[in-house]
Amino acid sequence: MQWDTMTREQYEALQDRQLKRFIAEEVYPFHPYYGDLFRKHGILPRHIGSVSDLRHFSELFTTKTIIAAQPEAFVVQPTPKRVFLSPPRTRPLVLVARELARAGIAIPNLLFDQTLNRLPSLLYRFGRVQLPRPLSAKAFLEYRYAPHFPTGTTGRSTGGVPTVFWFTGVDMARMAKLGSRYFSLLGMGNLQPQERRCIDLFPVSIHLADLFLREVSRGVPAMVFPTGGGKGIGTERSLRVAEASEARLLAGVPDYVERFLEYAVDEKRNLSHVERVILGGDAVGPKRRESIIELLRKCGAMDPVVIASYGFTEAKIAFIECVEGAREGGVGYHVFPELGAVEILDPDPNSRGEVCWSTIVGAGTVVLRYRTGDHAAFSWEPCPACGRTLPRIVGPITRKTSDMIKNIAGTLVDFNHVCEVFENDASVTEWQVEIVGDKNAGERINVFVALREGIDQDAVCWRLVSAFKTAADGLAPYTIRVFSHEELVVRLGIETELKAQRIKDLRKEA
Repeated sequence: MQWDTMTREQYEALQDRQLKRFIAEEVYPFHPYYGDLFRKHGILPRHIGSVSDLRHFSELFTTKTIIAAQPEAFVVQPTPKRVFLSPPRTRPLVLVARELARAGIAIPNLLFDQTLNRLPSLLYRFGRVQLPRPLSAKAFLEYRYAPHFPTGTTGRSTGGVPTVFWFTGVDMARMAKLGSRYFSLLGMGNLQPQERRCIDLFPVSIHLADLFLREVSRGVPAMVFPTGGGKGIGTERSLRVAEASEARLLAGVPDYVERFLEYAVDEKRNLSHVERVILGGDAVGPKRRESIIELLRKCGAMDPVVIASYGFTEAKIAFIECVEGAREGGVGYHVFPELGAVEILDPDPNSRGEVCWSTIVGAGTVVLRYRTGDHAAFSWEPCPACGRTLPRIVGPITRKTSDMIKNIAGTLVDFNHVCEVFENDASVTEWQVEIVGDKNAGERINVFVALREGIDQDAVCWRLVSAFKTAADGLAPYTIRVFSHEELVVRLGIETELKAQRIKDLRKEA
């Protein structure tokens, strides 16, 4: 069956097989945290035979705080003894066979020699079969289990200290193999190899989006120019690379991509080859989509499409919209069921709840029943835009964590709603919210905005204050100040930080 046309029953059967094998052969024997947890609560591998069985074990719920306290305990760590004593029973035989084949004394080699000696001399001389020597048992285990490449969280929820998540060689190879699928979702699968050119504007660090884009492109293959954006070689040089390479694809954080294209318009650069823009690392609203498309058209692009992605470091993967869904908007992010299982916890009447993720394949850092803090819906219905039967995480995605839900002067403020006030107002080009003070002297909110030229600033500010008060459950900004667009870009750190600093909590006891 094709990867994007299977039925829900087939996908779920595949997930169940993957999970059952994964728990028995990888997690239970080799995972320090979950192995101890299983044994402590008397959970045996046979108790988890399907994805639905996971929901019976609330002990498996995992949060960012738990991982941050002991990140090394979430890395699959086999020992030589456990490798040979743990399922499957064929694993020791396979490893021994690898060693024999590596040593060159396997019986099939002798049989090949006898057969080739009977062939005509010309065929024997020029057509001798050369069998590749397999990896040794040690090299194979290192490729599968040894931590190879790190990614990390932003550290916003862990006191500014990022939590490292590890990939192994087999994890990287699996991501690369997904390249053709992602390019198919982008509508770029039929491009010639020399036309697959991408400008990577994501920060070149341990950012998941940067690793994801590079590995996916390697598997297609496609040419990727990692510039690092403003924190890398700078906006000016990144723009030169984008123009000279005639890139078809741009990828980066929404705020920086918009800034990058504003600069391109001011410099009258030619970006007419750009067909797709992938945005990751932050939410993308309709206003920002329209702004990016408008800027690209000013740079010569004919029919650009802005595609949003959703990912989190703990899943070690990202999910994207299909190109047809990006044009229509709101259809969601396609998920590959063989990589992990999505649960929606405590769904409301609209089927929206907290997204919970369980890894069911791979090595390195592995999580089960990870509570993301993100709220969305999940659909098994065929995509209304492209018709694929892949399940989808359907937005809008809202965060219900401490960096978005804050107690200010006794009022619980949901900043997901506050963000919508500014993101949906056509008069606002940039914005920032600052929380200052302390419990003794009083806590207050300052708002800084950049507005479009030629509008009544006083009227816009009064409108924003009123909308803010409604979104913040009656709490109004202490001040609202208007900055120039360039001043606010610097204040937000769009060209210098991993993400724009939209909400800054500067309270002494935050």
